[in-house]
Amino acid sequence: MEFNPFDIQEEILLDAIAKEHRYKFLFAAKRGGKSETCYVETIVKGQKKIGFLDDGDPYLMAIVAPTQDMLTRLVWPKFRMFAKKYEKRFVSKPDIFEFKNGSIVYGISAEKINRMEGLKLYHVHLTEAFQMKQTSLLESMARTLDTKGTITVDGSLGPQLINPKMHWLYKMVKAKDFKNSRVWEWPTLANPYIDKKEIETQREILDPVTFRANYEITWDTIPTNAVYDSFSDDNVMQTYTYNPNLPTYIAIDWGWSHSMAVGFFQIDSKTNTVYLFDEIIQSKLTIEKLHKQILAKPYRLNGWCCDIAGNQEREQSGMSNINWFKSKGIHMKTRRTAVTYGIPILRSYIRNGKDEVKFYISANCVKSIDGMRQYRYKEKDGVILNENPLKENDDAVDMIRYFFVNYMDDTDTPSKVHILKRKFN
Repeated sequence: MEFNPFDIQEEILLDAIAKEHRYKFLFAAKRGGKSETCYVETIVKGQKKIGFLDDGDPYLMAIVAPTQDMLTRLVWPKFRMFAKKYEKRFVSKPDIFEFKNGSIVYGISAEKINRMEGLKLYHVHLTEAFQMKQTSLLESMARTLDTKGTITVDGSLGPQLINPKMHWLYKMVKAKDFKNSRVWEWPTLANPYIDKKEIETQREILDPVTFRANYEITWDTIPTNAVYDSFSDDNVMQTYTYNPNLPTYIAIDWGWSHSMAVGFFQIDSKTNTVYLFDEIIQSKLTIEKLHKQILAKPYRLNGWCCDIAGNQEREQSGMSNINWFKSKGIHMKTRRTAVTYGIPILRSYIRNGKDEVKFYISANCVKSIDGMRQYRYKEKDGVILNENPLKENDDAVDMIRYFFVNYMDDTDTPSKVHILKRKFN
């Protein structure tokens, strides 16, 4: 087998031969050479029978692709190109590659991962795993349990992922300590066999978001049709301590089947900075339970605002949500504004024209952060079709927008924010 690995590929293959890490995760940009590395690893393990128990069962491995079409059209031709020297037999149905030494590789579609049941595997390669469900990795872990076999996962983030941090791979591998594993990440340009001039041409042709998604590794990717496309990790605080000396406000987007979304905000009037530091986002939450949850918080609340739809009477009580809270001594501020009116106000705090960030969300407010990243316009072929965003993933962002139009709109007369500043300075 002729394969001349570059530095990262060689490091991964040496790790595989030494079996240093049982689980390896290769996150590389397009044309970064990750798949080739994994094919070679599988061939080396099949040829050397690394970790073989020699207990009467054959040395079995598996390559899992997102679809049968990808397995047939892309995976097998590339794999067999590297493995032709060692091939004894290949059967396209049911996808079996047999080495001359008796090792066997099964080809499996992630759409039918149950085909893996009953197999005792020494190695599994999940290719383009961002297009798979988490069950593919979980089933692979179960199939390698008896042999203490290895699993290698590869994938490109790509523009198809609205928010890579929402993907199970990020949550399971990047956000946590995945035991006995190692993660490799590299951009396209780390592959020395790629024409750098071609990549630079792509940089000129593509918008920055798409270029980063295709040729760089960044988990902080926002699609071009994102409403708040300037929202980034710069707007996320890992820690925030509630400050009793700052005014604290609540904003509510009412819901039932769709989530009720409640945000707790503080304003630092000296810097004109807003902090969203706590949230309650839950479906099928009664108004009574919501009231108890809010009052259980150890915060001094200075004001409440909400969706004007809270004026509608509820069938059960004949009383609107707003009037229900009013009966408890809580006055809700409301304001009738179009969605398109509030979006620019919020954008100006996410990052203003001076490149200043004036709106921060605590990392604990996971659903609010996800909402900011996922809220999109309808688009086709890269063209946004409507100025109003899609009615999807909008519970948290609507709640945030209600806060800004009620308390941070300098164009409103008289200016509510100026009144607040006079009151709390």
